[in-house]
Amino acid sequence: PYDRFISDVATRSHPATRIRRAILAAALGIETDHAALTGDGPAYIRVLGFNRQGRRLLSFMRKEARLPIIMKASDFRQLEDESARKQADLDLQAQALWNCHAGLARQSEFEREAVQIR
Repeated sequence: PYDRFISDVATRSHPATRIRRAILAAALGIETDHAALTGDGPAYIRVLGFNRQGRRLLSFMRKEARLPIIMKASDFRQLEDESARKQADLDLQAQALWNCHAGLARQSEFEREAVQIR
């Protein structure tokens, strides 16, 4: 039903991706003032998965990165900046919506770790 709705309302001036973003923003309660949250860019780096080469890069980034590196959702607790915490909250809400849409098991983001590809 969702994909059918998107294809029914999509037009040349309002493409499907724009409609999907608008629906997601509405579902997350994102308003224009939330845009200020990302005005200076991301507040953290969230790692979803990595391979052997990525492991080396992560090792380097842990030493050199200016932003905190988030490997699992419980790492969000280390964020001190209010803007970063708001971004993290939206991140977790968006993940929960995706899990629901994709029919994935309801697993807490605080239990899931980054995927390691060997």
